[in-house]
Amino acid sequence: MKSILTATAVLCLSASLFAQHSVTKLWETDTLLKVPESVLFDADNNVLYVSNIDGTDGWAKDGKGSIAKVGLDGKIIAVEWVTGLNAPKGLGMYKGKLLAADIDEIVVIDIKKGAIEEKGPH
Repeated sequence: MKSILTATAVLCLSASLFAQHSVTKLWETDTLLKVPESVLFDADNNVLYVSNIDGTDGWAKDGKGSIAKVGLDGKIIAVEWVTGLNAPKGLGMYKGKLLAADIDEIVVIDIKKGAIEEKGPH
């Protein structure tokens, strides 16, 4: 019985290694986003948040960074939904707040207001 289970596991593993996978493009956004870096899905509001680094230096504290809001169909709702960031990269959400890693600080954004609530090291 043990050898039959082992042989079955090997066959299933081999089949999965040789399985064909494909990707189908469902949509794409307009080219208005400004050096997009991260995307975060907000299931409560059915939108995507996109961090835009903007500028030529991804580590410059230049105030050019922003967060865009994009619909689930790829249509841009707001290119600069929240501005005043430097070069935001990683995004997260917690208790109605959008969190953006912005070079050396965390930016806390109130999602309902679409406004920065707090900046600083956390």
